[in-house]
Amino acid sequence: MTKAYPFYGGLLNGLLISAVHLRFFYNIFQVGSLGLWLVLTFWTVLFCILGYFIQKKLKNAFAITTICTLHFFIEIIYCEVYPLKFTWLNTGFFTFKNPQLYGIGLLGIYGFSYLFFYTSVAAWESKKRQVTLPLLAILLILPQLFTPSSVHNSNGPIISGIQLEFPDKDEVLKGLQKTYKKHPETDIFLLSEYTFLDEVPQEIKDWCRKNKKYLICGSKKYINKKEDTYFNSATVINSNGEEKFNQAKSVPIQFFNDGSPAESQHLWESPWGKMGLAICYDLSYAFVIDELVRQGAQALIIPTMDAIHWGENQHHLHERVGPTKAVEYGVPIFKVSSSGISQFISGKGKILASAPFPGQGETLSARLPIGKPGSLPQDRNLILLPLLIFLLTILLQKAGLIQFKNEAI
Repeated sequence: MTKAYPFYGGLLNGLLISAVHLRFFYNIFQVGSLGLWLVLTFWTVLFCILGYFIQKKLKNAFAITTICTLHFFIEIIYCEVYPLKFTWLNTGFFTFKNPQLYGIGLLGIYGFSYLFFYTSVAAWESKKRQVTLPLLAILLILPQLFTPSSVHNSNGPIISGIQLEFPDKDEVLKGLQKTYKKHPETDIFLLSEYTFLDEVPQEIKDWCRKNKKYLICGSKKYINKKEDTYFNSATVINSNGEEKFNQAKSVPIQFFNDGSPAESQHLWESPWGKMGLAICYDLSYAFVIDELVRQGAQALIIPTMDAIHWGENQHHLHERVGPTKAVEYGVPIFKVSSSGISQFISGKGKILASAPFPGQGETLSARLPIGKPGSLPQDRNLILLPLLIFLLTILLQKAGLIQFKNEAI
């Protein structure tokens, strides 16, 4: 292997992964999508180059540990830390059909990714790879064949979600009234992110007061009098027609006019229990939802705006996030998207109700169970473990207890 192979191999693999799985970028950014694919590819190239260096310098067992540790930290950096963070290529979202059986509730998506990568590399390096690799493939495929279990809890509000993309006030009122007639037992009506491109209109508040219903919807909260900066907010209107709670979006989408980042996060102390509100892509980011769970969230409500013109591929990718996150934290999730795919998901990761893409005007209704607060998976508590393993490897080498290979890069 020449020195150039890690670079070109990483570049080719990274571009293929990004361009295939995130091909919807082209619908949004056209030619500019190539730049975004290259940004994500950079991390693959970096990993391949550093992994090549490690593989050349360390003996096999320590090389595997160190390379997997490197992968763990690079994945966290590009998913959660740097300004252009993006999580949807995380290996953990592969488990979305049955995340419970993959141990996501215990390991978390980053812990699963670390374990998956470690076992894959170890299986490849095994002298019996003809056996270990097929066995690993079977273990990864089997959980996809089972249906997640679900425990129903009747202690919670009935929520009815309505898919409406950039509706005007009259369309919202018509949608609310139609859904109310279909589901009169509804306690909370849920609309998407950016339902209103301003404050919630008084007519909508009056409808809530008249019908004694709660409403959660997307709106804008302007920061200054010039109205040139705002918070992209999820707003709660109570059954008296009063605005009772607002939560701004924590991670506005890059390259969009998506408001300013939230200054803080709080739970909505609803009549049924503590609910965490997050907006759209916020659900993808561990550091956003972790904070809501630390505060004691018993359920998550996610107003979302997935535009129709972004394409079916984008909507199907985004539908993988909810089931995985529900199991990761052990709480139910109710997500309504402007054009689908909306989902009500149990804390075991089972999709109990959904509405399709593009599905304008489609609804879903279900009782949201309010049980015990969620919890953080172990990869959050053990996030320093891979770093400690890496540092220990370096210290052992310095002490002469691990010998470098003599082969030069």
